[in-house]
Amino acid sequence: MIMWGDTSHLEALQFPDPRITVKFDVNEEEARQTRLELMCQIAEKKYLVAAAHMAFPGIGHLRSVGNATVGSYEWVPVIIDWEPTRVKTANFSV
Repeated sequence: MIMWGDTSHLEALQFPDPRITVKFDVNEEEARQTRLELMCQIAEKKYLVAAAHMAFPGIGHLRSVGNATVGSYEWVPVIIDWEPTRVKTANFSV
């Protein structure tokens, strides 16, 4: 599982285009490059992610979509069954 804090600030902007930076990225170029590399790796390896700035439950996967040169992604949240011993992920396929 990958836990990220400020890797992404706005899902609606930075998942379709991770190159977008915001004023909270102190070093915009470094933040852009880190986001591009990390999101690519997470999607390829199908890592589970615990992410800040995401809607509840804030845990899920990234799926590559659209133009591979831009590196667009969509969020696939886990599905919580509400039985304390069971957590399911959404139907996750590439």
